[in-house]
Amino acid sequence: MIINETMAGRYWPGGDALGRRIKLTKDWLEIVGIAKDVKNRSLSEAPQPFLYLPLLQDYRSNMILVARTPTEPQQVSKSVRAVVAALDPGIPIFDVKTLEEHVGVSLYLQRMAATLLSIFGLLALSLAAIGLYGVMAYSVSQRTRELGIRVSVGAERHDIFKLILGQGLAMSVVGLLAGLVAALAVTRLTANLLYGVSATDPVTFIVIALLLLCVTLLACYFPARRATKVDPIIALRIE
Repeated sequence: MIINETMAGRYWPGGDALGRRIKLTKDWLEIVGIAKDVKNRSLSEAPQPFLYLPLLQDYRSNMILVARTPTEPQQVSKSVRAVVAALDPGIPIFDVKTLEEHVGVSLYLQRMAATLLSIFGLLALSLAAIGLYGVMAYSVSQRTRELGIRVSVGAERHDIFKLILGQGLAMSVVGLLAGLVAALAVTRLTANLLYGVSATDPVTFIVIALLLLCVTLLACYFPARRATKVDPIIALRIE
């Protein structure tokens, strides 16, 4: 039989697994080779001890044939069917899939979870933007008299714009920092849903932070622009 690297390292850590014998059921089997670890059920699984037996020692009615080709898989499948039919017309060929399709099946749960989390994330982002816009718009309406006084004593329109926009950004940065800390604290809960990327991937965190800042700027832009149009004469008459 042939065993994988994990099995060899676990039971023979000294590196002398070759030539050893293992009793399975009633037969003694000799280890004749060591294969690299592979993913058997999921791409996110940890390496597990595994062994391979020749077909004549462990016969099964079904087999899996893996064909590697630089051309389109659909073209190769026709050639494989023709070769198998020439060897034995009675052998059925079924469940033909490409490597991408096999990987897609193994990642189905992760993709579904990622899709649902993305939808919930977009909903949360939309609610945050609407809420921030509402807070800033209400703040501008409540500070109409103050803004009018600022304009009447010489404040320029762009000063008012930067004032409102800066306050909105300040609140957002505080919330963003708190969100990043909370996200780092719960990353271990989503680690098993990821493959090929770390749960604390810095690029992902930077991109999301920049996206949130852009949404914040957009949500604060319109209330800040509205604040620049305050008429000081009308504003000073407001009780």
